[in-house]
Amino acid sequence: MPEVAVLAFVAGVVLAVGVFAWLALTLVQALGAEWGWGIGLGLAGLVGAGGVVILALVGLGWQALAYIGGLFALATFLSLVTFALVWLERKYLGRLQQRLGPTRVGPFGLLQPVADAVKLLLKEDILPAWADKVVYWTAPLIAFVPAFMVWVAVPFSRDLVIRNMDLGLLYVIAFSVLGITGLLVAGWGSANKYGVLGSLRSAAQLISYEIPLVVVALTIAMLAGSLNLVEVVEKQRPIYALVQPLGLFIFLLAGLAEVGRTPFDIYHAESEVVGGPFVEYSGAHWAAFY
Repeated sequence: MPEVAVLAFVAGVVLAVGVFAWLALTLVQALGAEWGWGIGLGLAGLVGAGGVVILALVGLGWQALAYIGGLFALATFLSLVTFALVWLERKYLGRLQQRLGPTRVGPFGLLQPVADAVKLLLKEDILPAWADKVVYWTAPLIAFVPAFMVWVAVPFSRDLVIRNMDLGLLYVIAFSVLGITGLLVAGWGSANKYGVLGSLRSAAQLISYEIPLVVVALTIAMLAGSLNLVEVVEKQRPIYALVQPLGLFIFLLAGLAEVGRTPFDIYHAESEVVGGPFVEYSGAHWAAFY
């Protein structure tokens, strides 16, 4: 079943992150920061990729390679889109603030998001002594994995979809809600009162905007007469936005609130000295929440 390949892929990524954290901490002490981080990252990538293939082959046989290829292609595509959008946003914000934005790394500063990602991966990851270690390390995974898993059911065309589900819309809604749990767990696992307050505030905002988002999605399902995302797309006659312009406005508004963009960036608490559920996180684990 394709679900086995998806679980194998996620397990391989988690395994790679765990191996990288262990190897890096060990090798940095033995070889120094210059060689330790690089060797740790390379070995972790090999272990993670090998783990994905082995776990998938055990569950699916050689058919797994097609699903694994699709998942890696999806991850690569999403990474490129994310880097492009980050670059465009920083350029646009630079124009608004009368500055140039990214210009130094790569042509036209196009590699600046890559440099930022590498910097976050190589930064020291500090674990507070009073934190609940299991909960603390699990929270970024709870926030990150559902955001990726949602795309497993999203069709790019009729045949270009990793898993065409009859309840695809329900699957997307269910997984998108799980990210809120990651914020709550992050605040609680940090054992920091400001982190706990920030996580509760974040959950309150996200849940309040999740309700209209789900209602709009259900109205689309009613118009299409199906929860299958491929069928929902094919039955857009006329386009749903023309039938429900108010629903489109509410969906876009709630979508901005879900991802914490201005003016719904309260839970990031960037204007406060201490705030938000990520106050005790640093490095790659902090980046996972974004």
